[in-house]
Amino acid sequence: MSVGFRAVQDRIVVHRMDEENLSPGGLYLPDLAKERPSQGVVVAIGPGKFVDGELQKTTIAVGDMVLFGKFAGAEVKVGLEDFLILREEDIFLVLTPSEVKAVREVVKAAEAKGQPLAA
Repeated sequence: MSVGFRAVQDRIVVHRMDEENLSPGGLYLPDLAKERPSQGVVVAIGPGKFVDGELQKTTIAVGDMVLFGKFAGAEVKVGLEDFLILREEDIFLVLTPSEVKAVREVVKAAEAKGQPLAA
C-alpha cells in the first residue's frame, strides 16, 4: 500500500487489519457488535524523537505487523482509507513479515490437525 504522507517524530501510521464478520459459532456479526481490531500493518514511520539532545530512532519498520491497545492512538481518514496514528510506546508487539508468515503456517498446521493453539 503506497501512502502519500509521512509521519513525524516518533509517530507510526498503522492500517488496521479487518476483523472477521463471523463469530466462532458461524453467526454473522454486524459492525456494531465487532470489537475494534488491535492489530495492523505499519505504513509509515517518523524518524524518531530527541532524547537528551540525541535522535533516538524508532525500532519499527514499514511492513511490520503490530499489536496495540484497543483505545491507543488517534484515528484519521485519508481519502477513503482509515489509519491509526500511534506513538512507539503504544505498541505492545512487533512481527516482521517473515515472522507473520511463520505464525500463519503454524496456525494453518494446527487447524488442519484440529488442535487448538491455546488451552
